[in-house]
Amino acid sequence: MDRENQRSALLRLLALALSDGNLQREEEIFLIQVAERYGVNRNELLQLFFQDGSQAMQIPHSAEDRFDHLIDLAMMMLMDQRMTDSERRLFRLLGTYLGFTTQTLERVLMVVREEMQQVSDWISLKQQLRQRLPMLVN
Repeated sequence: MDRENQRSALLRLLALALSDGNLQREEEIFLIQVAERYGVNRNELLQLFFQDGSQAMQIPHSAEDRFDHLIDLAMMMLMDQRMTDSERRLFRLLGTYLGFTTQTLERVLMVVREEMQQVSDWISLKQQLRQRLPMLVN
């Protein structure tokens, strides 16, 4: 994923994290972990957080990048152990924007919720999700 797509992915995650009007500590930690994975330091992340909205969010191109981002969105939404109606609506909107059906989005939420209860670290969780949801990667 190129730098512009990474920034766009972080913007989508920020939007989802803030959709309930409150950034939880777990969501903040997750955002920092994803930003670090993308090579975005905390100052750049803060700039994204406070920007004026002029940067458009871009759709990831490859199926694998879209899947990865969908999983990140689901994890962000479920990070604080609860899901508000606004978070669910935004997840559906962004998931549809990424090219996934409503049925697939609901399945992803169910599987991510189950795996988050069993696996604590982000990288292992992503690997588990790839094994349980292989049809989304192809």
